[in-house]
Amino acid sequence: MFREYTEVEIVRELEGGHSGARVLLVRPIRVGGHRDAPVVAKLDERQSILYERRRYDLHVKGTLPATTARLLDAPAAPDKSWCAGLKYTFVGRLDDTEPVSLRELALRDPQKLGGLIHTLFDEFGPSWWLQRHPYRFGVWREYEHVLPPSLVVEALPDGELGATGHELAPLGAWSRDNEVLPGEIVALNGFAVQKLDVAKDILYLAAGAQPEAINRASKVEVRGLGLNQQTLFRGETIDRVVGRVVSTRDDLLRRSLQALEPNFDLRAGLIPSGQDGVPDLPNPLFAITALLERQVNGYLSVIHGDLHLGNVLVGPRGDAWLIDFAWTREGHTLFDWAMLEASLLVEVVARLAPPGWEGAWGIVKMLHQLYRGEDRVLQERHHAGLALHAVKAVHDIVRASLMASEHWTEYYVALSLLALRLMDWKSESLDARRLAFLLSALALSLVRSTPHDTQSRSDQSWLEVPTDIDLRGQGPGQGPTPSA
Repeated sequence: MFREYTEVEIVRELEGGHSGARVLLVRPIRVGGHRDAPVVAKLDERQSILYERRRYDLHVKGTLPATTARLLDAPAAPDKSWCAGLKYTFVGRLDDTEPVSLRELALRDPQKLGGLIHTLFDEFGPSWWLQRHPYRFGVWREYEHVLPPSLVVEALPDGELGATGHELAPLGAWSRDNEVLPGEIVALNGFAVQKLDVAKDILYLAAGAQPEAINRASKVEVRGLGLNQQTLFRGETIDRVVGRVVSTRDDLLRRSLQALEPNFDLRAGLIPSGQDGVPDLPNPLFAITALLERQVNGYLSVIHGDLHLGNVLVGPRGDAWLIDFAWTREGHTLFDWAMLEASLLVEVVARLAPPGWEGAWGIVKMLHQLYRGEDRVLQERHHAGLALHAVKAVHDIVRASLMASEHWTEYYVALSLLALRLMDWKSESLDARRLAFLLSALALSLVRSTPHDTQSRSDQSWLEVPTDIDLRGQGPGQGPTPSA
């Protein structure tokens, strides 16, 4: 990555990454001690780095603003190495100072966040989020992949399915309808390799290898295949794997909630609030299937796909740069903004609240007021109140990006599911993950309080857009959409 330099100074590791990759801010040093401008180096598993470069070339390369971070060089990916690297070079007004992540800046000065979020939208919006097209889709198509695997399977050496086993294919309703149970035998047919962990002998499978989110649906974790005795590659299709189900998605989510040490009955359908003005909230773990089976009318555009605070860097003059394009693709426009709001709340606001469930509920009370349009909460001068100005900035962008004006169900469905993803961010504190769970519950309550179809006939151009259900035809799992 730096073969033309004599030395590389690692300035610091950038916080906020949750994929397992290492992201470093470094300064290359030439012969004679000349220090070049800092760059961002990302180190990850070889196939992941090569995959990210392909995504950059496909979705990003020709759409970036003049002042940004770019991948100017080919990945450093030695043939016999498990590891590879990418180098993000800053183009524009960097001067001789070092950028910081939006997360670091938020913890120093939360009042600046709102303006920087608007700057980010203004810089990237015209080529990304504003290049949008009407899009009607099943929620599972865009959001199932943010949840834990549908199944965890232990491979069976004899490969025998038996008379009572299940034949499973990608994109089937089985991944959402909870019909496959622990202890049952399944045959996985035609799944694609998403990731391998040879050391732990775990193979991660999903529907396909292309960048769209639907190809990461139908996730299955397979253990005990003996990966150290065979060669598999990311994107490769596996003809058939037979195994016994060890856990389901419901099991994994319940364990994640149990790890939060809940002070309520996690088996109950309602979570007691105890906050004046905030109703008891629905337990989102009982609404996963209904949320995934909903139909949503929104917009399709190029999205970053992982827009958390650690992937936004801020320069000395307030320039906003995006890094890490591993999941950039065409997708639901509001995915990025729901992800950014959840990241703001979990990575910043949660740190400013009192500890324990009581502190998380205090933030939920403020959010409940903000979501109802009660802006007086923004006038509170404590740090958490100041940080909520950034949430208001996100909502300003969301309001301009909704398919139907003021029809927020589209957004709250996304927020509820993405918040559950953050509940599993082990790099965050226990209290931060508690807030993620309650955020999911709060968003779900707002989904349930809004009728499904409130648009006028003049607003229904989206009805002419083919949906994923239309494209699949009359397959398993068709029928009335359950209510979330």
